[in-house]
Amino acid sequence: VDNSKGDFALCSDGRAANIFVSDKEPIAVRRAAQMLADDMERVTNVRPAITKRATRQNVVVATLGHNDYVDKLVAKGKLDVADIRGGWERFVIRTLGNELFIVGSDRRGTAYGVVTLSEAMGVSPWYWWADVPVKHREALFVTADYTSQEPSVRYRGIFINDEDWGLKPWATNNYERELGDIGPRTYARVCELLIRLKANMLAPAMHS
Repeated sequence: VDNSKGDFALCSDGRAANIFVSDKEPIAVRRAAQMLADDMERVTNVRPAITKRATRQNVVVATLGHNDYVDKLVAKGKLDVADIRGGWERFVIRTLGNELFIVGSDRRGTAYGVVTLSEAMGVSPWYWWADVPVKHREALFVTADYTSQEPSVRYRGIFINDEDWGLKPWATNNYERELGDIGPRTYARVCELLIRLKANMLAPAMHS
């Protein structure tokens, strides 16, 4: 992703491309589409619309077998996904006409494709936990296609250990004071970080 002219305009002249995600997608993919909208707004101050059908200028976020529009393009040979079909957590990013496709072999593959685009825009996986600043850009263009490799380590994640000395007091006293414990808001942030780091496993804290 660059701020000069490229193959596909994510944001240009104060307008952002729409994000198309099907209702048939798993919750992880629909959540990733929301994250992409948030990230595009963080970078450009322009928020894209999330739609349930293809429109004029789209970022299509899809998993094979969960989006009729994408599956038809694949069946007609217009969208090449041969490299990822049957793969584990793989994705492609392809420009086709006035659309940018982020297509995953499975739900996590699709989500990882989304956060790969976000990181290329300049949003660090640690933007929230470590306050990594996001550089503003007036325009965003995708300049190249991308095909991911299968992860070399099958299960990757976070083990929350000794939470009574760190995460629990922080969540109790700062982030979830109304709950007085580690709760769903904290875990939502942890799970977002996992997706942004392309992880797939969480060993949670074992507090009472």
